[in-house]
Amino acid sequence: MSERQKSEEGRVLTIRVEKVVPGGRGFARVSGRPAFVSSGIPGDTLEVLVKRDHGSYIEVEPVRVVAASELRREEKDVCPHALQGECGGCDWARVRGGAERSMKTGLVLDALGRIGKIPDSSLPELRFIDSPLQYRLRTRLHLDGLARLGFFAPFSHDVCDIASCEVLSPTLFSRVAELRARLAGIPALSGAEIRILEDQTGGKSGLSLEVPGSLRPEEISSRLDGIAETLEIRGTNGQVLFESGPRQIQIQTPSASFSVSPRSFFQANRFLLEPFLDEIRTALREAPRGKRLRTGLDLYAGCGFLTRPLVEALPRTVAVESDPVSSFDLTRNLEDWEREFERPALAVRKTAEDYVRNTKEKPEVVIVDPPRAGMSDIVRDGLVRLRPELLIYVSCDPATLARDLRQLLPAFTIRSVSLLNLFPSTHHVETVVSLARAARQAGPGSRD
Repeated sequence: MSERQKSEEGRVLTIRVEKVVPGGRGFARVSGRPAFVSSGIPGDTLEVLVKRDHGSYIEVEPVRVVAASELRREEKDVCPHALQGECGGCDWARVRGGAERSMKTGLVLDALGRIGKIPDSSLPELRFIDSPLQYRLRTRLHLDGLARLGFFAPFSHDVCDIASCEVLSPTLFSRVAELRARLAGIPALSGAEIRILEDQTGGKSGLSLEVPGSLRPEEISSRLDGIAETLEIRGTNGQVLFESGPRQIQIQTPSASFSVSPRSFFQANRFLLEPFLDEIRTALREAPRGKRLRTGLDLYAGCGFLTRPLVEALPRTVAVESDPVSSFDLTRNLEDWEREFERPALAVRKTAEDYVRNTKEKPEVVIVDPPRAGMSDIVRDGLVRLRPELLIYVSCDPATLARDLRQLLPAFTIRSVSLLNLFPSTHHVETVVSLARAARQAGPGSRD
């Protein structure tokens, strides 16, 4: 440990938070060095404790608020679990709802500029689509040996026994209370993971439990009889131990119906399902250079949520997904939509890497919605090789989005950027970037 580390760690300092950065933490400067603070809000003056000194920057924890930012909620309005530091579900619970627009826009612009080397002046005006609270129609919860059911505490595997929640829909939260009561008294369930999915109205639900291998499924299924239309119990090895009811529930938006399993990937915000689909439809309608688009490819397709606008708009669509549960739902949905629109839509169970490495097709539209880690080199290089007329990049992480765009922009140009506040009270933001194939591709190894 350096002398500087010895002198800084454990010190109490006063900082003023300048902004938030990818990851959601506040950013300040201490004697010229960056300082990162959890729960820091731009404009806050905070007394903080230095927890780690990395030489070039420090990590600090708030001790008290000296002067609150105008963007900070009054304590009486903050979720009590978040206020006490018990629940890690909402890291921005102290942020006023209306402030998330500027903070999340700042997050994305900071990442695009600092990591992607894309100046603000070169970007179109960013569109922001907000959401009310109580938005979640699916969630993943944890159960411990004391029958506490809820989210993990921050940076911990301790379970917060949620007695209130501002992000779960009212019907989803009521199911949590019923589950807690029904599963009480089974200490062997400690460590169980519970996934709940409901339709947009909250009328129907699916439930999937992953339980320790020593438990017999009959011990649990009898207690959960009638709690959900779809019930599934799995071992920690993924083996299905018990099933009842249909495998999927139907989630209906104003324009589309989706068959979704409780463990399948599906968007969580019940209020923004249709606005999200409309963002993709708008990008498809505004075809680059007025070209008629005919073939589409959806990589990382999940159960087909973002595939739906492709099937609506294009004569032929291919959707790629590697997860077995999501792939099952994707196949079912594409079969339904083939009949609805009378046009081919093919589900392919492969990784995105395997598909782009081996495909001989040249789709004119590609949608990518990769996991938080972003795209691999293989997928990025594959997209540059395929060079679709239109590339729609959907990202849940501004930092990896910026990294990927930096590699893609020699071959593409940005047409539009939209931010969807899919997860209010958290730092997470969904970004939809529409890119057109560049008329000329710059950079080493490029070709038209």
